[in-house]
Amino acid sequence: MLNINFRYCSNLTDLSCHLVSKCLKKDFELATLRINFAWCNKVFDSGYQALMNSISGLKQLKLLDLSFWNSSHLTSSIWEGLNSLIRQCPKLEEMYIDFAWCTNIKDLDLCFDIEVFSGSPLKVLSLDFTMTEVGQNTCRMLSKMISSFKELVEVNLKFQTCQHMTDDAACFLIAGFRDHFREEKIQKITLDFQSCSQSSEKSDRDLGGSQNESSSTTGLNQP
Repeated sequence: MLNINFRYCSNLTDLSCHLVSKCLKKDFELATLRINFAWCNKVFDSGYQALMNSISGLKQLKLLDLSFWNSSHLTSSIWEGLNSLIRQCPKLEEMYIDFAWCTNIKDLDLCFDIEVFSGSPLKVLSLDFTMTEVGQNTCRMLSKMISSFKELVEVNLKFQTCQHMTDDAACFLIAGFRDHFREEKIQKITLDFQSCSQSSEKSDRDLGGSQNESSSTTGLNQP
């Protein structure tokens, strides 16, 4: 296990990410990794990508917990790192990543080979996009990812105050759980759309229908 907390280190730069990356390459037996870069406003995409590349080399990694809360210089290139991580960490079962208040993360229409995710042992997926610019394209991609993870038992996704979130975006996302509902393997789902001003009753109706379909296997947080 390795825990590193850089929270509120506002003068930290990409150099620290690169230094941590070099250390991680030496520890291939690491099973649990937690790193907190919250409020590290001088961390850019290059530092993030170096870190994710080195984490992808940890073949024994089972639990990953990263926070980039309010790291405002990170952009939509985060998806390249996530894609590489899921592909190359064959034992990863739990992934918790916080991108809240990373306001330069936009809603890009990206295309990944989702088929390679089908063999992933991932059981817990937790992503926080609070106050970012994600929307319909991001939710469509997440929906495909979720449907491809066959071992999922828990999903937590936050989109609080994401002003580009629409009915279609929410419905795309919810559709990704259909196969999981039928198989009744998933135990908890938390989808948080609080204060997403452009979504309306349409997504609520669709989510309600899915919840009724498998009420015994889903848990939805209430306000």
